[in-house]
Amino acid sequence: MESELESDGYESYRLRCVFRLRGSACLVVHCGRDGGHTMEQRPLRILLVEDEGDVGEMYKVRLELDGLAVKVVSTGAKALIQIASERPDLVLLDVHLPDFDGLAARPPL
Repeated sequence: MESELESDGYESYRLRCVFRLRGSACLVVHCGRDGGHTMEQRPLRILLVEDEGDVGEMYKVRLELDGLAVKVVSTGAKALIQIASERPDLVLLDVHLPDFDGLAARPPL
């Protein structure tokens, strides 16, 4: 299980929990500050950050064969945009990117 506290503004805090179910599915629960909540069952979403095209494609194919939803980007800058807009459940990050030090990237994520 993964959980995190999100803030969409000063007043609207919510909790997002991701539960891994059997196989490749996960259950995502969003708990609103007002007490309301939503749930969705879907494939686990993975963002793969890899600057070597062949390597990224190899991992993407393998993960998709396991039923996971995979998006591949080639730079750290693109990864930050995807993380902010898509909210992946898991980020697999190359540590030797041309524009980003993968080890130093953890704090902004």
